[in-house]
Amino acid sequence: MSQSIPAPSIQPSPGQTVLRMANAYHMSQAIHVAAQLGLADLLAAGPLNAAALAAATHTHAPSLQRLLHLLTSLGLLVEDEQGHFALTETGTALQTV
Repeated sequence: MSQSIPAPSIQPSPGQTVLRMANAYHMSQAIHVAAQLGLADLLAAGPLNAAALAAATHTHAPSLQRLLHLLTSLGLLVEDEQGHFALTETGTALQTV
């Protein structure tokens, strides 16, 4: 019978812990804003670019594009080569309709 060697426990530093907490807050706020703006409902019909989404939500296009990129990094959206955003399977959970 072979014995396994337990993996060393790596504890994050206090700074890493605080950074993870701060990032969690930013992620939850991004999801909240996306839900408030109804982005998933707007994207249900198909991909749209940031300008079209900004016009539909009456928001500032460059700021909305930054939010869309964050949502993409969270796996809720994908962006194609032409800058159109679409929902991922996970992102469809934000739909209200």
